[in-house]
Amino acid sequence: MAISDKNLGAVQKTGISVSWDDRELYRVYGAPKPDGVTSRSLDVTLPRNAVVNKYEVVIGAGMAHAVAAGDAAQLRTTPLTGGVTAVIDFGTPRTVSAIQAPDGVFIKSISTWIGAEFASPPKFQSRGDDYAVLPSEVRTERLLLTLSGNPSIEELATGMVLVLPESPAGIELRIDGAAPVFAQVAAVDPTTDTALSSQAWNVQAQRVVDLGPALAALTGNPLDETAVTFKVTLTSAVPGTLSLDLRAGGQDVQRIRRATFNGQTTIDQTFDNEGRQELELASLPANLTVTAVNLTATGTPPVIRVAPPVGPDAPVPLFADFTFNADRAAIFLVPWDARFQELHGLRIPLAAGDSGAEARVLLWKTKDLVDLSPVEAMSNPASEPLTIAAGAEEWQTFSWKQPVAAPKDFAWWAALIVSRGEAVMSFADAAAGAGAVRFLWGSPAGPWHDLPQALNVSRGRIRAIGKPRTDAAYPPLRIELGAGTMFADVTPNAKGTPAALKSAGAAQSGTTRLVLTSHAPATFTLKDIDVVSTT
Repeated sequence: MAISDKNLGAVQKTGISVSWDDRELYRVYGAPKPDGVTSRSLDVTLPRNAVVNKYEVVIGAGMAHAVAAGDAAQLRTTPLTGGVTAVIDFGTPRTVSAIQAPDGVFIKSISTWIGAEFASPPKFQSRGDDYAVLPSEVRTERLLLTLSGNPSIEELATGMVLVLPESPAGIELRIDGAAPVFAQVAAVDPTTDTALSSQAWNVQAQRVVDLGPALAALTGNPLDETAVTFKVTLTSAVPGTLSLDLRAGGQDVQRIRRATFNGQTTIDQTFDNEGRQELELASLPANLTVTAVNLTATGTPPVIRVAPPVGPDAPVPLFADFTFNADRAAIFLVPWDARFQELHGLRIPLAAGDSGAEARVLLWKTKDLVDLSPVEAMSNPASEPLTIAAGAEEWQTFSWKQPVAAPKDFAWWAALIVSRGEAVMSFADAAAGAGAVRFLWGSPAGPWHDLPQALNVSRGRIRAIGKPRTDAAYPPLRIELGAGTMFADVTPNAKGTPAALKSAGAAQSGTTRLVLTSHAPATFTLKDIDVVSTT
């Protein structure tokens, strides 16, 4: 018994759930409303400079109740007396259990394809029913239907309903028609799990797919912030109740921008001496939360290094200073870096009066590494005499004609001796960091005395110039993010050295800045400075 349009609508409104095996229900009520499709699409719009770390979608591929014939197969018709024959060509074997004809059309017979021809006798014969339930489920590549009336292919494609009792199979997920991001040949086999997973289908025939790697390959252009829309398409060779949606909270997308300087993507940073410089990335938006900075640094820095490269600085306002002259000298504990294999010189901040000054440094050594008092002047020659021009305090360099080998079982002190004029050094505070060292005073040949009690927190200011050991890594350049704890130590070369700074997210106040600290006088070229941020 076939169901009328009125009764079919009534049963659909009741929300009756049709079981695949309840064939009598089909016979009484007709085919379920078509819900099977072979594709679903989702538009994903991203900026071209997106950095896609994760982009999860939830795909669903449940068994359909029924499908419109045109969504499952190709159709062709041939006129005959009193009606037409219609071939439903699936292109691959499909399981069919029932067929609903379009309104006003009756099914007289249904034959299955047996490889070279359609089987005879037909699987179904009737004087005319609008709904046919096959005696048993059949699996075939084609069906031949004899129909009443003269329905068009379009009417059959949209109005004929097929009941295909099989799970979706041949699942593919593609972006803009490219190679599949996800593919499964076998039929979907739901588990009993209710949770979503990227490893298996859950009880609702859903699973998670991460489009992140595929989208990342299509984006990440630091020079282009325009938007682009990608079409993500889920297909199934077997019609099913397909769904394709974003997973809530499953997307991690950031932005990458390349800093420019007057339209150029490179900039030179020249250090006349060791020290620190700031580089503003003014071409970028303000107040970014930065998660990474990637760049390439080129340069040919000298082999020597200066330690420390910055400071120690005198406090503001000044606490005290010390005047050197022919009768009054002082001695500094040298801040030795264990990576040095030899000493090339020392740097001490000095000012001179109107007549200038001339000075040199003589090394002393301690008894051992326990008692760090200066006990004996070393036999190696003093540094080259240095003329200090009149003017404000500057870091002065004292060099030796030949490098001095690293101390082995003692520490060094450096006695600063002025042979002409006067030189002045401002004291650092004991908390000023590396290079703020013990300071004793006395005559040029000693003995050496502690400063007065009132100056017990005062320290001398000195830097060591040395050549690193061949087995000790000593990068000449440190690159830091201006706000945050991100940094990278880099040894630039002529070909270019990549540097990467990473963080969980460092919020910048205003313009993003890089802080460059060099351990040597050099010129570094920074290029392709790409900043990754959360927005």
